[in-house]
Amino acid sequence: MSGKAKLFCIPYAGGTADFFDGLVGSLAEEMEGFSTDFPGHGKRLKEPFCTTWDELLQDVADHINNRLEPGDPYVLLGYSMGSILAYDLLSENMLKTRPCHVFFASHAAPHIEWPSKQYYQLDDEALLEVLRPKGGFDKVNAELLKNRLFRRMFFLPMRADYDLIGQYQMKRDCRIDLPATVLYAGQDVPPEEAHTWERFLRPDTGWYDFSGKHFFLREHTEEVADLIKRSIIKG
Repeated sequence: MSGKAKLFCIPYAGGTADFFDGLVGSLAEEMEGFSTDFPGHGKRLKEPFCTTWDELLQDVADHINNRLEPGDPYVLLGYSMGSILAYDLLSENMLKTRPCHVFFASHAAPHIEWPSKQYYQLDDEALLEVLRPKGGFDKVNAELLKNRLFRRMFFLPMRADYDLIGQYQMKRDCRIDLPATVLYAGQDVPPEEAHTWERFLRPDTGWYDFSGKHFFLREHTEEVADLIKRSIIKG
């Protein structure tokens, strides 16, 4: 068992581990942070993309399990697509041990037919247009979209992830009997969509509506860090 609790972060579609750098840095004194890069993303850019959801799920499970030692207390945080991966990891019992707290951020529950499940059908420019309101690609134009380096580093990983989302089917409908918190920005995920997680979570689940868009973590890093600290103390 290591000296600190651990934090495992799972990113959004097209995201990379460095999205969580600010959060991990804010928690450095209290926790040891580990963020996932999916195959073909970020530091794993040279690896082939996963072609099935189950392949990606196993990859994330391996990333976490390989860093867990017996008795390690840890927190699991899934962001957007990462929230659904976190749910599947827990519902399928794929982790060595259970986390002391799980955070689901920026996504509706796994049984909902999200609009993003149809994104794989869109051409590049149409996909870019539906993503602009989320705040991640709002400054990308058609010219940049043609840039080979930009496409390989940012756009193609995102397309690969939406291909996986398009094939997603929830395997198990079960309650996650763990302390949990749902984080969302009401402009992005309306409260009624965020609360679809109630079907899977305990009555003592915490709910936090942040200002901003899909990537609200960038503006609210310290608030989220504080919630994670409090979850460890309660644990």
